[in-house]
Amino acid sequence: MVISEQEMENNHPIYIRVFCVVYLFFTASAEESSVKRIGHPVAIETERFFINPQFSPDGNFISMTGSQYKGIFLYNLKSKETNIATLEPSAGFGMSWSKNSEWILYKSADYKNKRRFDSIVIFDIINNNRKIIYENQTSFPGVPKWKDNDYYITINGGGKFELFQSSLGKKSTNLSSKIIYSIGNVIIEYDLKRENEKILFQGKGDILNLLQSPDEKKLVFEVVGGNMWILDIKSLKNTNLGNGHEPAWNPKSDKIVYMQTKDDGHIIISSDIFVINADGTRKINLTDTSDKLEMRPDWHPNGKWIIYDLDGLGPIHIQMVE
Repeated sequence: MVISEQEMENNHPIYIRVFCVVYLFFTASAEESSVKRIGHPVAIETERFFINPQFSPDGNFISMTGSQYKGIFLYNLKSKETNIATLEPSAGFGMSWSKNSEWILYKSADYKNKRRFDSIVIFDIINNNRKIIYENQTSFPGVPKWKDNDYYITINGGGKFELFQSSLGKKSTNLSSKIIYSIGNVIIEYDLKRENEKILFQGKGDILNLLQSPDEKKLVFEVVGGNMWILDIKSLKNTNLGNGHEPAWNPKSDKIVYMQTKDDGHIIISSDIFVINADGTRKINLTDTSDKLEMRPDWHPNGKWIIYDLDGLGPIHIQMVE
């Protein structure tokens, strides 16, 4: 049926009402996809200031580190107590929780006669002991990561990739189990069964802070000298998120929290925490301050809290969101 211009003109109130309903529907949907702050951020009161806070997967603990990433400290969200896991240098840089929230994986440094020796270590928070995976290695760049249900540990840096067995996790029963990692400017998918590799992404700069989404369908990462990106693992579609650093996924795998910083060529002069949808839409400034350096955010496993530090210049803060 063809509608004439005259009929459209005579019935314009109907078309206006339909347009308004459609507009309100899509506006409401867009608003529902954004993150909103609930109340003001709450400071975690400890005897000293920490950086790089990370929630344990069960949501009961926060791991933190000191200045220059020295040591790992555990804050119990229920008892409000802080305990020392280790005081080793560099341990807090790249530390990561196991899926069962019982172990923390990290790389420590030891200096002898001005030479650095690195070790890969697992700290057991239940029994309060250390398991050394690799000890006193020189020229050992990169940070260790849990892979394949914590059965494997990978470390990559300096153009090298190494795979270790943790002997702690349970090996995946998924015959198509794959490990994703980066070397230089390339992201690679390694098939554990077929023992072959597939290039997922190749950029113009080295890849940093590669992180797979909880649903294992997407990747977020930074490119040195460039921007932050989302990559769909199946379709290989990539989305440029613009400037951003240190991203973390929300539990639903549809949003990213990250920091955006500015420097004067020597020091960071401003930093805020942002949230953006995984498709690059609905970017918001969560902190939006001019007198604080909010950095290194993480998302609580229940999706209701975002945590961040003040670069050691104040206490760690938690912001409630919805």
